[in-house]
Amino acid sequence: MKKYIVLASALAMSCAVGGASAMALLDWKEVEARKAKANPNPPAVVRAPEIDAAAGVQAIALLSGVLLLVGERKRRNREAQG
Repeated sequence: MKKYIVLASALAMSCAVGGASAMALLDWKEVEARKAKANPNPPAVVRAPEIDAAAGVQAIALLSGVLLLVGERKRRNREAQG
């Protein structure tokens, strides 16, 4: 059981790091410049904050890591008491 928790934690952390490194590879200014050249008169769009894929993966990885740690702590406490 302990091996699975370690593997799940490692997977969650690698997902978080992978998303961060993928974001570092993209040059967002270049992407925006290409969009501007492709459509010089874009329609008016209301901007709203949204979560991108990399941030979503990081949030899921963080949440799963915390849940795994809490579950492990509860399991240890049960074994110590009983």
